[in-house]
Amino acid sequence: MRKEDPEGDLGRQNRQRMVIKAILDKLISIDSVTNYKKILSAVEVNIQTNLSFEDLLDIKSGYVDALDNFTQLSIAGEELYYDEIYYYYVDPEERLRVANTLRNELEIEEVQFSDMNLSDADASFGYGQMTSALSATRVSDSDNFGETDDITEN
Repeated sequence: MRKEDPEGDLGRQNRQRMVIKAILDKLISIDSVTNYKKILSAVEVNIQTNLSFEDLLDIKSGYVDALDNFTQLSIAGEELYYDEIYYYYVDPEERLRVANTLRNELEIEEVQFSDMNLSDADASFGYGQMTSALSATRVSDSDNFGETDDITEN
C-alpha cells in the first residue's frame, strides 16, 4: 500500500496519524492505567525516556482533549526533479498562509509577506519561473497530488 497509495506521501502520513492516535487512545484508557507495566515493557525496546509513569500521566491529562480536536494541515506545492533529486517547492504565498495558520493556532502575531526570509531561489526566480530557471521537470501537480506525469528532460 505504501507505494501504491493514490494520495502518495499524504496517504502514508494519514495512516501514521491513525496508528499514533489509536496507540494514544489505548494508552489513555482505564485498562491502560491498570496494565501500564505490561504496556511499557512491550514498547520499551522502541522508546527511550527518562519520564516516570506519573510524568506521563501528567502529560496525558494536558493533551487528552487535543486528541479529539486534531486538524491536519496540507501544504500545496509542486514536485520538481532537478539534477537527479526530487524537490517539493512551496511558493512564498503558500508558506505565508501556512505560517500564519500555525501562528493563529499558537496565538502568535501573524507575519506579512515582507517579514519573510526568502531564499535566493525565491528572490531571484519567483514562483512559476523556478521550474524553467532550474531546468527542473515537473513530475506532479497539487491538483492531483500523488499522481505523476511522465518525466522529460528540459
